[in-house]
Amino acid sequence: TWGGQATMAGSVLEVDFNPRILDAAKKARINTVQELLQLSHSEVARRAKISERDALELLKAASQQVFTRPPCTALDAIRNLPVAQAALFGSSFLTTGCPRIDSFLSGGLYARGIIEIFGESATCKSLLCMQLALCAQKSAQLGGLEAGCAY
Repeated sequence: TWGGQATMAGSVLEVDFNPRILDAAKKARINTVQELLQLSHSEVARRAKISERDALELLKAASQQVFTRPPCTALDAIRNLPVAQAALFGSSFLTTGCPRIDSFLSGGLYARGIIEIFGESATCKSLLCMQLALCAQKSAQLGGLEAGCAY
């Protein structure tokens, strides 16, 4: 499992929730937790023929079992960057492809979570994002994630 009892690829029936509602989701061909979490609560309610409130509660239960790490704001991360990142994300880094930038970032970007890249116009934000998309596809030995990427 990944932090909880349910995993993204696991069956929707693994979610700790009302069996009647889980069966309705399964009958609606919502088979995996990943499929469930990619839908809006309205879509879950419509497809499974359950109330929107039940759909919201089901989505909440599924996300809480899959994503068990505590949330961290950007301000908290800035104030205590190494401790906050290590606690939240472990030691999995994505290289930027530039040793100087990786050094400034204490080894690269953490591979989990949301990273916001912002700045003034014409400061190479898009170039950095394209570079990260390429680096994500590299092997782990080269600092990549061995994963696909859409940009």
